[in-house]
Amino acid sequence: MSIYKRMEEDWETYCLMAGIAIIEEFSKPKKHIQIKQGKKYWCYQAIRLKMKDKETIDRWINITRVWEKKLNQRFITNYFQEAHKENDQYLVYFLPNWAYHILKEIKRFPSKHTDYLYRERIRNWKFGGNYKKKYVLSKKQLTSIESVGKNPYDKLFLNKELAAGAFVVSFDLEFRGSHNGRMDLCMSDKYKDFLEFMLSIANKWKWSTKDHLSPVSVEYSRNRGIKASDQFNFRLKTNKLGDIYIIYLDLY
Repeated sequence: MSIYKRMEEDWETYCLMAGIAIIEEFSKPKKHIQIKQGKKYWCYQAIRLKMKDKETIDRWINITRVWEKKLNQRFITNYFQEAHKENDQYLVYFLPNWAYHILKEIKRFPSKHTDYLYRERIRNWKFGGNYKKKYVLSKKQLTSIESVGKNPYDKLFLNKELAAGAFVVSFDLEFRGSHNGRMDLCMSDKYKDFLEFMLSIANKWKWSTKDHLSPVSVEYSRNRGIKASDQFNFRLKTNKLGDIYIIYLDLY
């Protein structure tokens, strides 16, 4: 069974993969000041998935729609019924309710930066928008997203199929090198803990070329005046890619 098919059928699997997608590709709901009728309000950036690959974004929309029906919840905004094209990319907006239900299942994202921003957004989710005073979630509901007990992501260290599925999802999002088989995951230092998490999974199943992250030079960008943060990456063994893909030959 493909990882995407499994995501349609199993809520926990969907949430685990959504957590990875949120870290790698979704916008982060950062806090900013907005002025309305002469008053300043704290607002949050929209939760958005934006990418050039329409096939991948449609897949996420379709699977999420499945869970909207199963759970009788709204997870995607009604602005667009399908991926909206903007210049050369496609985008779709997700609701705070989606992030709340994801965190309710997985308890925490394997990225401190992402976890903080999404929790901040959920805690400050209000009826009628950020200008209103009444919060959507009760204290009891907020307690349901607190991290207690076992980490659901530990299953990726116990279940090789689920681990392979996580990498297949990541291949469609943040991984580079699919054109030449030199697959590597490269991100800025604010996501270093997530890189270490993904690397630890790869090390567990003997898929990575090294047991540690490698720094990536950003001097060229800095010399051009670009404020580039430190970056790190790890690479997968080319001869192990088949081990990952063979588990999920039917990706669609």
